[in-house]
Amino acid sequence: MLGKVIEEGPGAIRLVGEFDVANVDSLQAALRSHEGPIVVNCSELEFIGIAPLRVLVKASIERGPVVLRHPSRFLCKVISLAGWEDELGHPKPDRRRGASKARSVRQLGDRGDEHRSPRHVA
Repeated sequence: MLGKVIEEGPGAIRLVGEFDVANVDSLQAALRSHEGPIVVNCSELEFIGIAPLRVLVKASIERGPVVLRHPSRFLCKVISLAGWEDELGHPKPDRRRGASKARSVRQLGDRGDEHRSPRHVA
């Protein structure tokens, strides 16, 4: 789904769908329509490329804080790898999005070490 920007009120937008270089202009226009800090709701964001992320970083540097809400774990990882945590408000992954399907130790119960992967020693 091609991405779209939804205005959520003063200083707030929501990104829906997929954003890449093909639709980065709509993101730039939405950011220009707001003054000062902006909150970006990522709860419905399916994909974002580097070009739109650069637009968010540039807006943060030029106009004030850009804070991401409800980012996926993948998005947080990309931001961390790019070194843009400071510019994008040190986002924390939304636990409801991209949650691991692996069962936790608590769900498995106390089964001992026989169910753990062996460690490889070099």
